[in-house]
Amino acid sequence: MTQFIGTDIIGASTAINDSTTPGLVNGDGLYIAAGVNVVSTDFQGVQSSTIDNYAITVAGSIIAESEAIRFRRSDATAVMDFDISVLASGSIFSQDEYGINLFNDGDQSLVTGRINVTNAGSIGTSGRAGMFLGAATTTVVNNSGHIWTNADDDFFNNAIRVIGSDFVRITNTGLIETTAFDDSLSVSSINDVAAISIHGAGVFAGSLARVVNSGTVTGATHSFYSSMETVQLINLGVMNGIVQTGGVSGTTFLLRNAGDINGNIRPKGPEAAYLGFLRTIWR
Repeated sequence: MTQFIGTDIIGASTAINDSTTPGLVNGDGLYIAAGVNVVSTDFQGVQSSTIDNYAITVAGSIIAESEAIRFRRSDATAVMDFDISVLASGSIFSQDEYGINLFNDGDQSLVTGRINVTNAGSIGTSGRAGMFLGAATTTVVNNSGHIWTNADDDFFNNAIRVIGSDFVRITNTGLIETTAFDDSLSVSSINDVAAISIHGAGVFAGSLARVVNSGTVTGATHSFYSSMETVQLINLGVMNGIVQTGGVSGTTFLLRNAGDINGNIRPKGPEAAYLGFLRTIWR
């Protein structure tokens, strides 16, 4: 059953969790109506450590001091099944943490399920990553809006960060950006500041990241980083910042570029194929 939120919920405590009214029930969902604000001035907007199957549609806004949306499990047997949809009128914002945090801290080689985020509005933070997702069989992001972070503390400062998913697909026709600056150029630092970061920890063998960009992806130093076993990047739009793969021996990188890449391309791995360079800009 989907619960309709038609009036503002504003307070210091977590706005919606397992024990609030309205509350969260596994397998159900929330619809936050246009013009409605779900706000926590001290904690999370929507939060649970027990829910593993839920859907949220945001036409209004979720604003929080900590994570705006947090479903964080610690059970490798849990099947992650989440659908988050932010409509064009919708927005998600965290002051100090992740805009969206959907993650299972259990053994990443055992975790299954799917995570799906569709954004036509705004998802952002001044604290860490705009979205921290993972430890599911499949993680899919479709963005036609704005996903961003203006954090800069060299720790999980990506607009989108995915860890421990076997298959990751990101499609961008909007804007994905971070202002975080990498001042050390170490792999761990790059992983923390790239606008899009997809990490193969715990699931490297057979893992695949596929990113299709026809919008704009901007990083202060790096637009894209991935350490999955196979990385497929198709750029039809604009990528501002270095494109880099590696950190794990054995990464295969396939790049097709028919747009603009304003930054160096730094592959690491035994095989790298460059297909269709038409308008690449090197700096």
